[in-house]
Amino acid sequence: MSILKVRGNLPKEKAELIILDRDGTLNVDAGYSFRLSELSLIPGVLETLSDARFESSVFAIASNQAGISKGKFSIEQSILFTEELCQLLASSGIHISAFAFCPHGDFMEKSNELCEYRKPNPGMLIMLMNLFGIPKESTFFVGDSDVDESAALNADIKFIRTLGVFPRIGDFS
Repeated sequence: MSILKVRGNLPKEKAELIILDRDGTLNVDAGYSFRLSELSLIPGVLETLSDARFESSVFAIASNQAGISKGKFSIEQSILFTEELCQLLASSGIHISAFAFCPHGDFMEKSNELCEYRKPNPGMLIMLMNLFGIPKESTFFVGDSDVDESAALNADIKFIRTLGVFPRIGDFS
């Protein structure tokens, strides 16, 4: 199971999909990030994503949120934090069309089964590609961890790693 929220109408005729991890990629990872007072963007996010190069791109977020299953915060708190992040990005002209997150830990509650949506599994990434009808050849996943890179590999899409600073425009080629 994955939580999916579409923000507004689905964009039409977009050339590519840029899927973004959340914590450590877009916002500074405060450790189980959910407090609005701790929301701070990674350096370079606004400069890169607001560039004209992305005018024909769709942006979405895919994030593991194991803190929900660990009782650190609720689904509602995660949605509120992500919406606030989306509003912060929107103030610089960056529209996040949808976000998805997996609320499970390493295993789903009440079973020892792995969730197909929890990264490194590709479920969330594939779900977002299907939602927007954008093929894997035109999709990037931007993340900060080996788990993110494995998810991109498992979904057979291009991966760009953040290293404390958001990637530059030239990395998206």
